[in-house]
Amino acid sequence: MESKSEKQSKKHSGVGKTLTAVLIICFATLVTTNFWFFIELRNQRNLNYDLRIQKGALQNQLGLLNSTYQSYTLTHSYTDSQYSDLVSAYHDYMSDHLHSNSEFNDYVHSHQYSNLEYWNYVDNHLHTNSEYDEACLQISDLEWQINDLELGIQNLQQTAEENRFEFYYASLAKQRFGVDDLDEYLDRWEWIEGTYVKGVFDCSEMSAYIEWRLENEGYNAYIVCGESPWGGGYHAWLLVETSEGAYMPVEATEYSVVWWDSPYFDNYFEYDNLFETIHDALNYSYGEFDWWN
Repeated sequence: MESKSEKQSKKHSGVGKTLTAVLIICFATLVTTNFWFFIELRNQRNLNYDLRIQKGALQNQLGLLNSTYQSYTLTHSYTDSQYSDLVSAYHDYMSDHLHSNSEFNDYVHSHQYSNLEYWNYVDNHLHTNSEYDEACLQISDLEWQINDLELGIQNLQQTAEENRFEFYYASLAKQRFGVDDLDEYLDRWEWIEGTYVKGVFDCSEMSAYIEWRLENEGYNAYIVCGESPWGGGYHAWLLVETSEGAYMPVEATEYSVVWWDSPYFDNYFEYDNLFETIHDALNYSYGEFDWWN
């Protein structure tokens, strides 16, 4: 059996544990409460800081609005005399453009037509179906006549074009060969200073002209065009047959043969289009090769 002192000791020990637990709970509650208050206080401070920033921004906007208002007031303020002038001008305008009921009724009466007048107008301007059909036939006949005339004009233009080139090429019976012979022939001629005019009489017209002269002298010449051999945009030049199947380039703008030692010699044989006759060139671009215009 436990002694009395042992029982009292156990009793005191249980009470001590209970008090300790209560104190711990109270301390934890106090710490939690203080931590919550700390968090809430920090949130309130942050909110207060944000509100102050917003207040500053709004004050700046208010200042700008006040400045704008003052500027607007200065530029749009009117004196009493100016206001009176505007009112007076308004009344003058209204008196000049206001009409009485009698004036309005007189206008309506003078511009009003009776049913009889309306039907008389309709009768005078009404056409029967036969009259309408006859008019349509006349219009159709005129359209056919116009189409016939246009076809006739086109045929005349084509005939005139064909007649123009009937004797364009009148080459010698025997074809001429030889690079030296070609060079000697070209060396006789040169362009007058100022002949070259870009977009009017330039490399394409010059090439077409020299092709015509060479063909009529017995040479077999081709007009070619493409990227410039030296890389300076679009260009036109000639390829002239100087022996069976062999050709030499001719620079029409310089009235000269392009020799083998030219750094661009090979580039003259790279082109986009080759025209055997002036007809081929004109079909490609009439305005570029019509040297006679």
